[in-house]
Amino acid sequence: MAKAVSHWWAHEARRRMEQPRRSPSMDNNGISKPSDQSQGQASRRLDADGLEALLSGPRTKPVLLDFFADWCGPCRMLAPLITEVATELEGQADVFAVDIDDFPDVAAKFGVSSVPTLFVIDADTVTRLAAPHTRKGLIAALGAG
Repeated sequence: MAKAVSHWWAHEARRRMEQPRRSPSMDNNGISKPSDQSQGQASRRLDADGLEALLSGPRTKPVLLDFFADWCGPCRMLAPLITEVATELEGQADVFAVDIDDFPDVAAKFGVSSVPTLFVIDADTVTRLAAPHTRKGLIAALGAG
């Protein structure tokens, strides 16, 4: 039975990678509209196309990437904090949520092996943030504190 389960999972993972899902609320660049209530009120979802656009385009403000999964308890506990920081720093920083189940290719590009995992992208620097996360620590990491 274990072989059948692992085989199914390999097939499902391959299918997801070959045909990435895109939320209907995403724009043509793969970035969700700010009204998307997926992970937190002020955070927006990001797919592979959106990540590519984000990394290749000019950045005028820091970016917080929140890698999460819907089934992850710690991710659900962290979501209100991410939302609070995103709301507080609106206009000063961008906050994006990446669902690792929907977009495993994006998680793979950053080497994410567990969730929640947070990254700050500022100019040409990508920094993985160590847990535990606090409001003050996230604001400082985004250079707004």
